[in-house]
Amino acid sequence: MRATDFFDLLKEHGIRKKSSEHTNLKQLLMLDETQPELLNVDTIKRVLEQMAENEDFMEAIREDIMAAEQDGRNQE
Repeated sequence: MRATDFFDLLKEHGIRKKSSEHTNLKQLLMLDETQPELLNVDTIKRVLEQMAENEDFMEAIREDIMAAEQDGRNQE
């Protein structure tokens, strides 16, 4: 996938405010150093899957914190 297309999609879907390339993200997703304008779709997929897993993990932590706070209020 072309990097410009990827960053345009991020803007279109409201993920980023601008379609300008994010250098660190582009380097992470780059197909290889000889073709820096191309991104590896498999890497994009893997990163998105990891983000989803992290979001689920963070939501579980938030729920635990909320439950502990509620228990603390109930004990008062």
